[in-house]
Amino acid sequence: MSRATKTFLEVLEEVRRGDMVITRPVLIEVVEGGPPPSPSVDGGDSVTVFTQAGWASDRWAAHYAKEYADNPCHILNTRRPVMIGRSRACALRIPDASVSSVHARLLFDRDDCEYYVIDEGSRNGTYLNGERLDPEVQTKLWSGAMLWFGKSAYIFLLSSTVRKLATLAGEGG
Repeated sequence: MSRATKTFLEVLEEVRRGDMVITRPVLIEVVEGGPPPSPSVDGGDSVTVFTQAGWASDRWAAHYAKEYADNPCHILNTRRPVMIGRSRACALRIPDASVSSVHARLLFDRDDCEYYVIDEGSRNGTYLNGERLDPEVQTKLWSGAMLWFGKSAYIFLLSSTVRKLATLAGEGG
């Protein structure tokens, strides 16, 4: 992640214009994400509404495009596992005291063509849509999934979703 981080809107505009070909997933920072919701308080419903059958995919995608347009967007190089944490050795460095030095890792499994997140035994946990992940357990990701690394929140989007959002943005959607 050595080059300057672009906003999600900048990425969408570059993809729409054809200035960028996106073939890798992205993580969008959720500014002021706060701590992960407690499943015991709200059952997680407020987190999962966009990624479940309650909303059509175009509707939640359009929400993300508008809601997170000015947020930093990290394009992930998934040729090898993406280490996430505070350490300078991490590909995605999160300068937040609630994030462990090496907090989690994202990987692409070429055998089943799926993306996964693995908590690396972090102090404050890795959460997927409000549920704390067990350490060292590979957990499948999907487009629109909300991830928390400590108190830092991100949205995981597949490249196909980003391309669709770029098309919707071009249509005024």
